[in-house]
Amino acid sequence: MRYVLTIEAIGDNFAYHRRQFLCSTAPLTKREMRYFELGGTHLSPWVARIVGTDSRYGFVREFVNAQKDYSQANSVGSRGIFLHYFLEPGLYEINHRLK
Repeated sequence: MRYVLTIEAIGDNFAYHRRQFLCSTAPLTKREMRYFELGGTHLSPWVARIVGTDSRYGFVREFVNAQKDYSQANSVGSRGIFLHYFLEPGLYEINHRLK
């Protein structure tokens, strides 16, 4: 049996701007600087299946890919983008924003 976990990707527009910044050498605009200053890596939600233990990281994880749904997104992509994870039975670690 498979399960579906749906998480809202709050601040996904910041994650996009951050990726663009890290891959570019062009100077930032004031708006891009504000996005970069406001957030951090905690904005990118992820789900990982715990498959064992590890002396260095604590757990051995297999990260699960998500399917993005933009059908309810606002115009800038900061709210309404949902990630759907299709999960097999098991133990998972989930990282996502609540606000």
